[in-house]
Amino acid sequence: MQPTIISKKASNWVDRGEPAVPVLRRVLAFYFDRHELWHIAKAALVRDFAERVLQGEVPVNTPTRDSLSHWLAGRLLTAEELARFEAEAGDTDEPNRDAPAR
Repeated sequence: MQPTIISKKASNWVDRGEPAVPVLRRVLAFYFDRHELWHIAKAALVRDFAERVLQGEVPVNTPTRDSLSHWLAGRLLTAEELARFEAEAGDTDEPNRDAPAR
């Protein structure tokens, strides 16, 4: 038997594993354009992700050789800004240059 977080005896629809669509439909009709909808959707997403983790469907995270600052810079800066960032940072070939010493 595979592990699961779903319980048929649970008191709420999320933990019973029921689909979110009927609840979302009902909530949308009442709370249209309010923040409560986000919480309902997030609860369903968290439950679904937890189920995938328990079933082994989520791959294990592998560490990157890039430091967080360089990874973010590569995704947020223009090519010119990135070149300036790398020049200011010094040796760009050193992996994890922002990581604390061990």
